[in-house]
Amino acid sequence: MTTNFVFRVDSSINIGSGHVSRCINYALYLKKLGNNVSFVCRELNGNIIHKIKLNKIKVHILNLRQNNKLKKKRNYNKFLGDTLKNDLEDTISVIKRFDKVDLLIIDHYWINYSWQKLIKNYVNKILVIEDLYNRKHYCDFLLNYNNFSNAKKIYSKLNNKNTRLLLGPKYLLLPKDYYSNYNRIDLNKIKIFIFFGHSDNNNLTIKVLRYLINIKNFNFFYNIAIGEESRKLKLIKKLFGKSKNYKIFVQTKNIKKVLLNSHLAVGSGGFNSFERIRLCVPSIVISNAANQNWVCKFLSNKKLIEYLGNEKSINKSVFENKIKELIYNYDNKINILLKKQYLFPKESMDNLHKKIMKYI
Repeated sequence: MTTNFVFRVDSSINIGSGHVSRCINYALYLKKLGNNVSFVCRELNGNIIHKIKLNKIKVHILNLRQNNKLKKKRNYNKFLGDTLKNDLEDTISVIKRFDKVDLLIIDHYWINYSWQKLIKNYVNKILVIEDLYNRKHYCDFLLNYNNFSNAKKIYSKLNNKNTRLLLGPKYLLLPKDYYSNYNRIDLNKIKIFIFFGHSDNNNLTIKVLRYLINIKNFNFFYNIAIGEESRKLKLIKKLFGKSKNYKIFVQTKNIKKVLLNSHLAVGSGGFNSFERIRLCVPSIVISNAANQNWVCKFLSNKKLIEYLGNEKSINKSVFENKIKELIYNYDNKINILLKKQYLFPKESMDNLHKKIMKYI
């Protein structure tokens, strides 16, 4: 019998695109197994709903209520684009269209315990995807692949006693083909991948490019991934002038291909950090959101990334020294990534799915 999986997840200028991207990975995995998969997303400004559709996945779109009075309410949340109450009612109206929902997957910082508890009346099981450690959930499964020593103890206090914890990168939402034995660095043409998420609200792409362009004695080529934003595109082209040592990837559908054609990376601390690690691309990470700090500290402690803090923590000198250190110690950095690949098994989504299906 076919199983119905429904994802409640959003993307926007404020939220970014990482939540949707990792959910798409799991959704495609589920589809290959013959399951019915649907997304429920609100049509927020700067969303990547089109990316879900490109993967031939059904999307139920929650429309924005264009109401100025609504935005003045105390319980209105710009990240949800509505109140929690309205969002719950809108989502339930979609859920009711299904004969049954076997698993509702929630990947959203602004959907809380009370929302989850109320929607449980309409679905069989709930999986919450989380990378924070400071809020309660009402769910059957909680997935957090950023595990640390006392994560289990913290979550046992935050969640209902029957919640099954799926902790650590052995449950990472990346397909098996995100795996590589790495590229050898070419000092005559060092290819650097630069990506600060779909929105890059802190304009770190431009800041980092300015730092890199002023570093002497290296021949850099830049693989630059950005969201669909013409203003940033114009700024980058203006920065390089007539130079041809760069390529821009706007809303690229294949981050993996670009990464495999790069020696180093500079980016934010979101989901792309795990993509870089699995593909053995040494990276400098600058967090561009407070909720990335957990991830960055976890990966930095494992020596899997070079973490420089947030955008206020870096300057030209610090950044230049770190880039040079990565280049001069490239083989050593690669060896660390290779030795710790066992932490990020190719079968990570198999591991997750087997655990979940025991109880559905």
